[in-house]
Amino acid sequence: MLALIGWFAYSAHVPAGHAAALVVTVLVGAASFGALGFALTTIIRGADSAQPIIAAITLPPYFISGIFLAATLLPHWLLNVASVFPVRPFQQALLAAYNPYSPGSGFAGLDLLIVAAWGVAGLLIAARRFRWTPQSR
Repeated sequence: MLALIGWFAYSAHVPAGHAAALVVTVLVGAASFGALGFALTTIIRGADSAQPIIAAITLPPYFISGIFLAATLLPHWLLNVASVFPVRPFQQALLAAYNPYSPGSGFAGLDLLIVAAWGVAGLLIAARRFRWTPQSR
């Protein structure tokens, strides 16, 4: 939906040769962040603590990744730290897919690999610890 709004309201066109890269990037990101979400639920004890825990874990990577602040305002070393977490590589992979000046087919292989690795880690944790019913702790 957001892509359609960008397309019609802002003329943000996806280059034809980058369409596959955009689809793969969105699918890898959705699967990885979904798996990380299920993994995160294993440390949340109740509904009252869910929002503060999620905010404490997710907001710092957003701020250091150049999502809320321009990357040019952040120190280079902080961007290097952010590149280890999945948010910045996902953002960079989306940028490569949307950017008509990206070389090749728009795939950001290393960035997608980092996001996928986090997704696999989240999947492994979720597969081992996730339960549909509350656990006594």
